[in-house]
Amino acid sequence: MKLRRWFLFPAWLWMILLLAAPMAIVVAYSFLTRGIYGGIGGPWTFESYRRLVDPLYLSIYFRSLVMAAAYVGAAAATGTGGELLRVDGRSLGYIILSAIIGGVAGLFVYFHALKLGDAAVVVPITATYPLATALFAVLFLGEPLTPSRILGALLIVAGVYFVR
Repeated sequence: MKLRRWFLFPAWLWMILLLAAPMAIVVAYSFLTRGIYGGIGGPWTFESYRRLVDPLYLSIYFRSLVMAAAYVGAAAATGTGGELLRVDGRSLGYIILSAIIGGVAGLFVYFHALKLGDAAVVVPITATYPLATALFAVLFLGEPLTPSRILGALLIVAGVYFVR
């Protein structure tokens, strides 16, 4: 077992380096100022961190906390909370990544789109996720493309077209 640790040491070192370096760059960039044309530059400020109290961001944080509490409550109520302790590290990583991308990032993009556009246009477009799911199921999972799925996809596209 000790020999295995020595062989895995370079991999762990690279993983830490490839995680720490980008995080350090992100933190450094977060203190820079946004330029006139969208670029970033000096001076170094705390403005980005002051914007964290923007109602848009606070709403996203609050919704994320409510969703997490609901999931934990559901797991506790059904007695399946112990299942999470038996999940292997790789699967847990995928679960966390899915929560970040699908939950927090998804809510951020959704609220940002609502802030920039009309709700009557943004909401129907965001409701096209079944179309993406069906497409990915066919492309990546090899599920069959049935006439009912084609009809469903066409109805989703038609709905977005008529709303615009």
